[in-house]
Amino acid sequence: MALYDTLPVYNEVYSLVLLLFEYTKEYPREYKYTLGQDINGCH
Repeated sequence: MALYDTLPVYNEVYSLVLLLFEYTKEYPREYKYTLGQDINGCH
């Protein structure tokens, strides 16, 4: 059985998450909070 970190889909999603963190690094705190709520599905 393959390790999760060798799966292509894992590597692509991980790269996407890092990219999102990089883009949102300079966002004001309140925008980060609402983005986190949207991602988690909390309204």
